[in-house]
Amino acid sequence: MARVELIFPEPIVYAESIDLRVTDMSRAGHLGFDKLVSLLQHVLARFFDHYGLPAGGGNSPSIIVKDLAVVYQGEAHTGDRLSFAVGVGERGERWIELYFRVTREDESSASDRPVSLAKMAVLCFDYAAGCTMPFPAAVMRALIHDGT
Repeated sequence: MARVELIFPEPIVYAESIDLRVTDMSRAGHLGFDKLVSLLQHVLARFFDHYGLPAGGGNSPSIIVKDLAVVYQGEAHTGDRLSFAVGVGERGERWIELYFRVTREDESSASDRPVSLAKMAVLCFDYAAGCTMPFPAAVMRALIHDGT
């Protein structure tokens, strides 16, 4: 079976932590795959808010996800604190590849435990015109300034 392989690009350009809730669990009692995708969407919105570009709400410009790849690496449970690190991969005038490294914070260990790696290709979209558009120059400058 072919496997998806992702390599997280350095540097980290955005990071945040989220505590898992009971509603994030699957029927098997661990983080549900669908809930992980929802958490990635939350971090995506916060990432673009951080760089001055709202990620939704039908405003122009906005962000749409073109594709998503997720590699699941380990379990997480209610009450676990997940760390989300974001790195930037390739980019063009109208699109950016974003990578997400998700780890479970582990107080008993020197390092966090891997939960997943994900890659999203996101487009800048003009809802008024109904088409893609270039990312605002300020966003691209900020990403370049952060070392990407």
